[in-house]
Amino acid sequence: ADGWAYAAAGDPVLAARMAQQDARLSHERNGEYSEIFFAAWIAGAFRWSVSEARERALAVIPPSSRLAAAVRETVAFCNGGESSFESVCDWIHTRFGHYDPVHAINNAAVCVAAVERGQGDFEKSIVEAVMMGLDTDCNGATVGSILGANLGEAGLPRANWIDPFNDTITLDLPQFSKGSISGLVQRAESAWNAVNRA
Repeated sequence: ADGWAYAAAGDPVLAARMAQQDARLSHERNGEYSEIFFAAWIAGAFRWSVSEARERALAVIPPSSRLAAAVRETVAFCNGGESSFESVCDWIHTRFGHYDPVHAINNAAVCVAAVERGQGDFEKSIVEAVMMGLDTDCNGATVGSILGANLGEAGLPRANWIDPFNDTITLDLPQFSKGSISGLVQRAESAWNAVNRA
């Protein structure tokens, strides 16, 4: 979802369209809706508040889908009475525990809960997304994309989340095994310009 969101930063509908074309190759129904929803949410977070971007992303998936229901239920639970980390974690694992640990619905609930509970705190949101379990690497990355898009580099906790990486990334790609994070950002910006000026 992230790549489509970055290429269509600020345009959740375009991000959703591209994500759908990708998702339909390997997923169906709620798996497909999940990629569409998160691409739209991340793209929208470049432009609107995290909660407004989430609502706009909900508008591009079927409102009667199990994924949409899970997102709405999770937001409601996090904003209702008892919403400590433990209670939210227990609720997600009870409510969605019948799904496989890498299913789209339970992991979407984790991401939504982590963003909702973090209230704009990048570190808290990512840490809680990972601590809730399930598909931890994807959930931490998704939550990081949502908040990173919304906060921008200036809003990120530099000492813990930027400086330690020394602007370096190692990838298992031919002819691009080691590069800079800033270089990847420039590539993403070029993709955005290509898509939005076409």
